[in-house]
Amino acid sequence: MVVGLRPGVAFAQSVNVGEELMEVREPEEPALNIHPWQWLRHQWLDEMATLDRLVGLQAGVSFTTIYQHAAGLPSPNNASVANLDLFGRWKLLDLGPLGTSTVGYLFRNRSVWTALNGNELSDSIGLPWGINNSGSSSYTRLNQLWWQQSMLDDSLRLQFGRLDEKALFDQNRVAASDAKQFLMQSLVHSQTIAFPSNGMGLNLRWEPSKTFYATAGFGDANGNPDNRAADGVASFGRGKYFEAAEVGWSPDIPGLERGTYRFMGWHTAATNQHKEGSGVALSVDQEIGDGIVPFLRLGYCPDDVFQTSVEVSWGVATVRPFDRATDLAGIGATWGRPVPTSTRDQFAMDLFYRLQVVEGIQISPDVELVFAPALQPGRSFVAVFGLRSRIAL
Repeated sequence: MVVGLRPGVAFAQSVNVGEELMEVREPEEPALNIHPWQWLRHQWLDEMATLDRLVGLQAGVSFTTIYQHAAGLPSPNNASVANLDLFGRWKLLDLGPLGTSTVGYLFRNRSVWTALNGNELSDSIGLPWGINNSGSSSYTRLNQLWWQQSMLDDSLRLQFGRLDEKALFDQNRVAASDAKQFLMQSLVHSQTIAFPSNGMGLNLRWEPSKTFYATAGFGDANGNPDNRAADGVASFGRGKYFEAAEVGWSPDIPGLERGTYRFMGWHTAATNQHKEGSGVALSVDQEIGDGIVPFLRLGYCPDDVFQTSVEVSWGVATVRPFDRATDLAGIGATWGRPVPTSTRDQFAMDLFYRLQVVEGIQISPDVELVFAPALQPGRSFVAVFGLRSRIAL
């Protein structure tokens, strides 16, 4: 018997459009060389480079599938989802001292291939958060559409439109995407934070140097990417907002390599999914040498607004396993105090290896270990075996 229900939420795989465009253009070290595919991919990238040079449009495509099986649970105990993403940014204006004007977009088709979606399988297991961050039902929609004004040699960026707040706050170098890193949702972003679904919002980011940034913004707490444009503007105008601010520091520490330390504060108005509340979060990743990157994420929300009220996630990833710069491997864990507090605390782990099979194609086996599922008190342990594939152009 399920003793508690998570607040209603539409999970959506977060995408930072700029980072996705950089990824598909980076040099790769495939395990195999399949020349017809490589030729086709290079032709595509050449055409995209020409498009960028002629009209300032950068465009990309990715197709990600996730299959997960909860061992030992009664059937149905599988979940499978596929995300087809079309994303890009178009540099429209160069205003000299006033900077550049860019439009960004993300169009997604999500297809659920099994009787259960990820949310439903998570509920069946009794996990207070998702087994992945792509757990909703099928849909086809424009998830992001925004205008960005970059000023002061790109050190100051103003962005407004339909935004993904999860792509703007609580980021982490090795634990922020179920498309490329850990699958388990608590290792993608803190489950103490009541992030809204994609909706109208505004964000300002100041990055005066490579070692420091500050960002702040607000968005529609009742954001719904299924809204028509007029409905989205009307919802935003009702004045119920999710507000957040974050500072990040990348210090030059002798003996250590790249690292970033982020601190975030946030507040949300009451919605039909949760009450009003505030919280704080910390996200840290620090490479210590040889591609080894320990990470830590802390979240605290005394108002019991979202999935957990207190949460600690930690682990370690290697960004160059076996000296392969395009592979990634990691082991992470989360301890959290679920909402409602009448349930027991939750501890779970996630392990994965992402292999670059050929240029633009990755395969990632994954195992999640859920100990004493909080929402299923009669259950002591569940193992969730997963396989992710990803094609990026």
